[in-house]
Amino acid sequence: DFGHRTAHSIRGSGQRASFHWIKQRRPWQYVAAAADRRRLGDFLRRGPHGRRRDTAEESRIGLAGVDEARLGGLVEKIVDNDIAIMSHGPGGHRLILNIRNQCAAGVRLISGNDGVQDAWNPLQRPDMLERAYIMAYRNNLRRDNDIENVIDIVTYGNATVIGDRKYGLREGGSADLVLVDAETHVVAVVHRPPRYLVMKRGRITARNGECLV
Repeated sequence: DFGHRTAHSIRGSGQRASFHWIKQRRPWQYVAAAADRRRLGDFLRRGPHGRRRDTAEESRIGLAGVDEARLGGLVEKIVDNDIAIMSHGPGGHRLILNIRNQCAAGVRLISGNDGVQDAWNPLQRPDMLERAYIMAYRNNLRRDNDIENVIDIVTYGNATVIGDRKYGLREGGSADLVLVDAETHVVAVVHRPPRYLVMKRGRITARNGECLV
């Protein structure tokens, strides 16, 4: 959904960290994917050009691998600068951010897909219920409140970072919703039932798995 992307790199002392600018009208979002984890601290000390609330960092290669001795200080800077952290629950041997610890520390978390069924990874699907399940599974989250935190991350957390003030089930909202047959939203993540109905801006776009547009 992002309208424009550019990228540039900064170099210093033989190190390199790549930064990806993401624009969706207003505000600007800033995503820092630090190729070298040591550069993440430099980025936090400099600050993202004075931007705070609209800033995010892709954690799998930036924050997840930071040693415990430095992690506490970095997390404090992240919270102080109100920077959101992105994690999609990567599989395999790759490092993963500890969601429970980051939530407890007050870090804003967001999530999404690293590509959608492309040559890079054909298993990636644009299904946020499935993404919530993967994140909970990779973090060994089993309690209802922990899974509820993941649900909040993939819904309201994402909406906050992209500046969507109309998100949510409320009067005056965007009327975007998905209906599933589940006793609670936690059960919906656990079982990921078929989508009974999908609505976009008040218009029904799918019913019983069949696209209507």
